[in-house]
Amino acid sequence: MLTVDNNTKFDWANISLADCLKGNAMDAHYTAKIYAKLLEELQEKKLEKLYENLISPATVVFRDMEYDGILIDQEKLQQLKGNMEAKLGAIKNDMLSCNGLPSNPNFSSSQDLIKILYSLERDKETKEWQVSNDFGFGLYPFSKTDKDQPQTNEETLVQLKELVDKEYLKRYGE
Repeated sequence: MLTVDNNTKFDWANISLADCLKGNAMDAHYTAKIYAKLLEELQEKKLEKLYENLISPATVVFRDMEYDGILIDQEKLQQLKGNMEAKLGAIKNDMLSCNGLPSNPNFSSSQDLIKILYSLERDKETKEWQVSNDFGFGLYPFSKTDKDQPQTNEETLVQLKELVDKEYLKRYGE
């Protein structure tokens, strides 16, 4: 692991043998350390068989895909795109028909999702989150960002959906 100040301007063709050997030795040393650490973690989690039987053989396929690329049926891709856009449009229309939404919600906006899901608005002066009874579903924001903003990332939305589904089943059955 030879470290140089500017990799693009370094004269790799004329590197000294001593520096080359040192760099190669460091590469081998740290590769061995990483291997030992990863092997230890695989053994602790009892994932050795998974690695040996699935992940390791698949790396050759992924390497070939990265090198050669993959063929894509453009017509099928356009067909799938159309299907997905239609499904998303139907879902958006269903969502817009729900009571409690602010006017003209933008489902791609974190701020609008916070209003819709949690019934929260940020006070312009104090910057504190205030609960509003005028809109939204009043869900509890169980996760916040580093800036103390309620989360609206995919993981949180999936968890919220699971909670709402459980509550719905509890109230209304299947």
